Amino acid sequence: MHNEELADHIIVLMFFSMINNRRKQMVVVDKRVRLLSEVIGSIRAVKLYAYEAFFGDKVMELRREELEMLRRNGANRAVMFSTITFVPTLATVCKCRFVDHNVFSSLTQ
Repeated sequence: MHNEELADHIIVLMFFSMINNRRKQMVVVDKRVRLLSEVIGSIRAVKLYAYEAFFGDKVMELRREELEMLRRNGANRAVMFSTITFVPTLATVCKCRFVDHNVFSSLTQ
């Protein structure tokens, strides 16, 4: 398997990982938005019974989970883009070293 093919497989795996992480993140975002909508819809009851801290903690918990997924997705994206830019350079260097080695070894014989 050539370096380019290996890189293609790695990039495809990272891309699918990003898609799966994004889907999981959207589930958490939907939960958080739904909770916020409920709180805003019943703000009088929340204020009357002093549930601000309770609902605030719930929203912040979902937000922390969402941010962790966002960080993971960002790291995955960074690795994927570095791989995309690094592999062609690596392949060129390896190819040049291989060609140079063959040229020099044939000249010395």
